[in-house]
Amino acid sequence: MKHSKNYLTLLIFVLIMIFSSGNLFSDSPLTSTSFYKAYTDIEIIEKASMDHLIDSEEILYLLDSNNSLDKRLALVNAKGFSIVQVTSTNSSKFLEILKEEIKNKNISINSKQFNNLTLILSYLYALDEYYNPETATELLKKLKDSSSISKTSAYQLVKGLSYGNIYLNSDQCRVWKEIEVFFNNPDTKNSFREEAIKIIMEYMILYKKNCD
Repeated sequence: MKHSKNYLTLLIFVLIMIFSSGNLFSDSPLTSTSFYKAYTDIEIIEKASMDHLIDSEEILYLLDSNNSLDKRLALVNAKGFSIVQVTSTNSSKFLEILKEEIKNKNISINSKQFNNLTLILSYLYALDEYYNPETATELLKKLKDSSSISKTSAYQLVKGLSYGNIYLNSDQCRVWKEIEVFFNNPDTKNSFREEAIKIIMEYMILYKKNCD
């Protein structure tokens, strides 16, 4: 009887965790800024939102510099964060192919293309390491130190969302400050669709009141 009672208590606890996990992960800079919805006229991005796991076709899309950076970041945004643990994460899959491209000399590590791909990788890591996106922030720091990409709105978006998640429970004014530079950058309106900027703003503006 005692074992049965303990099992019931454990079962109730597990069920509570499962049903509360939706709220636990649904309200944060990384999970509540679904700006990919501004790009669903692009078939591969619409399809990407239907499954959290990245496939080979999507990786090729991310690697292709003919696709503008905002569209490639939108695809990553569409993949989102998954609470289901997998043996091979989206970031590790992308990194494996990226290494092969560099090894085969299809991509130079001193190129703008490489910097853009590193930014995409940073965003993938941020979503994979939702709890503590350390790898993402390390990559972002290296990018800032080694290139001019940190002045772009694409970089500022990924950095703002990644660091926003870090400060979510400790400094909500900082959450806003991290993304504010993205909205203030004149490059933003030229680099992202208007609807995408609006989607990001609608959620992130909620943190501005904490700076009053």
